[in-house]
Amino acid sequence: MLYQVFRSILSGSPVNFPSVVMQILAVLFIIFCILPLHEFAHGWMAEKLGD
Repeated sequence: MLYQVFRSILSGSPVNFPSVVMQILAVLFIIFCILPLHEFAHGWMAEKLGD
């Protein structure tokens, strides 16, 4: 994903910056919103199952 953007920039190819911004925002959303929810679910299940 972002690797292709960096390759395009380094090779001088045109880059669709709105698309790049959306990709970065999607990754940040996953890291800061979805991943903590996922880890909370692990903790919750461990608590329920007596781990």
